Amino acid sequence: MQTLVRRGLGVVLLQAWIFLFSLPFYAQTISSLPRLEPSYSEDFSDYNSYPSTCFQDAFMDQDGRLWLVVCDQASRTNGMYLFQFDGYQFKLVEGALGELRLNCYIEGLYQGHYLVGKICEEGNNRIFFYDLQTGRLNIKPVVSTGILEKVIITDSDRIYLTLLEGGTVRLCEWKDGRCLEQSRFDAPVLTSDFLEPETLYHDERFFWGIVRHKGYFIRLNKSSGAIKKFNFNEFLPQNHQYNPHGIFHMEFADILLQKGKVHLFFQMWKTPSWYQLDPETDRFRPVSAVPAGAIGSVLARDRVGNLVFVYKNAQDGYQAILQDTSGRRFDYTACVRDLADSNIETLRSNDFTKQVLVCSGKGISAHRIKATQAIQHFLPNEQVRAMAELPDKRILVS
Repeated sequence: MQTLVRRGLGVVLLQAWIFLFSLPFYAQTISSLPRLEPSYSEDFSDYNSYPSTCFQDAFMDQDGRLWLVVCDQASRTNGMYLFQFDGYQFKLVEGALGELRLNCYIEGLYQGHYLVGKICEEGNNRIFFYDLQTGRLNIKPVVSTGILEKVIITDSDRIYLTLLEGGTVRLCEWKDGRCLEQSRFDAPVLTSDFLEPETLYHDERFFWGIVRHKGYFIRLNKSSGAIKKFNFNEFLPQNHQYNPHGIFHMEFADILLQKGKVHLFFQMWKTPSWYQLDPETDRFRPVSAVPAGAIGSVLARDRVGNLVFVYKNAQDGYQAILQDTSGRRFDYTACVRDLADSNIETLRSNDFTKQVLVCSGKGISAHRIKATQAIQHFLPNEQVRAMAELPDKRILVS
């Protein structure tokens, strides 16, 4: 890296390059990673209009407004469901959407200004679109004799449905107001107590699910119909094997994609809980950045494709690792460190390297990110009066 410095009339010409580092993954521990820290933070629980409850999810629409979904328990207790925050105050969303609380679940953001969700009633399933710009609610019936188990909205704004009908699992794409079937297969478990599989993710190519009470993940190739199982015991030490008849069970699982790579996250026993699918062996391998003894709490992805893994360390404190779309990793702990006594629900952002919203049992906090490694030059004996970026990307400092 070359740096040109000229002194004269108090003018210094600098050329700074940012983030020119990439340590080998196998050699990295969180203490050796470059840190991403907040330049500005705010805890919204200090606001007078704050509803003093827990948020389990957050969405930022194309106009920059924040929409917050309260935790299930808080919704049942307080009769609250969705809040809108404009940067100054919280406002409870009332009207038609507020009346849908029973068996109503918001699943994601569509086209930047629709919240999409499901209304689950056997034989009377519906999908709804709530326009965040107009406040209009559009409810569409889903023709099915079973249960609408899941709605998935992909990055490309395609909507996929999972329907459990008797002993059959139907996989559909929602298009032009209709459920267009893509594939179907026999349900692995169907009893009076359980309807499985539970959907983790699906798109135009694959369906991923979990069959908790049989102890495996499932992947279906939609074009060929081929099914592959990934048993829980493949991820567990020999002295803690999964017993489907015991009280040991999978608490939570999710599938996230990053640049075509499949990442699996789950909460089960004290085992590495962040895995990546090896395309050569078609097996899941633990991600090397996860320290021994870590208990995973959240694996979140932003709209750009960056991943943040939040876990609890041996001292029961939160730590976090960010992996960007090029595979570089950063210590992201500063954004979650103060929440050790609270349960982190999820993280949301358009770009984790610039800002993050942390939803927890305390409510929601926001952080604007600075990169300590981006500071390449210090001028301790100079008084900086002005800065300007030149056409060739160099910085003029006066």
